[in-house]
Amino acid sequence: MGIHFQFLSSRSDAAEDLRVRFSSTSTGSRSALGRDNDKVRNRDDTMVLDLAGLSADDEQATILRMFGRALGLRPEQRHPESGIQWDWDYLRENYAPETIEEEYQPVGVDRRRTEPYDRHSIMHAVVYEEETMNLQRDTRLNTELSQGDWNQLLEMYPAKAPSPEPRQRKKKSGWRRFQECIHGPRAGRA
Repeated sequence: MGIHFQFLSSRSDAAEDLRVRFSSTSTGSRSALGRDNDKVRNRDDTMVLDLAGLSADDEQATILRMFGRALGLRPEQRHPESGIQWDWDYLRENYAPETIEEEYQPVGVDRRRTEPYDRHSIMHAVVYEEETMNLQRDTRLNTELSQGDWNQLLEMYPAKAPSPEPRQRKKKSGWRRFQECIHGPRAGRA
């Protein structure tokens, strides 16, 4: 895949596409969508990861979802083929207009990638029964990239050259390395 991450210090003069700030204010995480990162003023955050009080699964899902958004993946519950019938009155009473637009307003087929609806996508937020007219129970939290997520990312970021055969790694080794960046070297160990 044609994506490469390099961690820079805040004092670096190198150009950066993503600027991540960690927060513990319990105001929620956010990320600019794809190329919208280019529109964010230099030195302003393009992503805020607020992981205060989250379980390990919620933390993992939040980080993967925010990076997915930064790479251009859209909220999957907005897919026109999701079949979700939103309770717009409930949404308007409980959420800010910008949240409704970003998380619930269906995206037209012309603004989507070609992949079918993927309820297992990391980009699919938990949908609560009371937010809809047709769900009988809440949807589950997705904590791993789905095959559909990988397909979209490979389409959006093709490899520049043929890749060697992938090495066999322990599951989540990259995740553990990321956790160590956040929490220190003992993170992710039992």
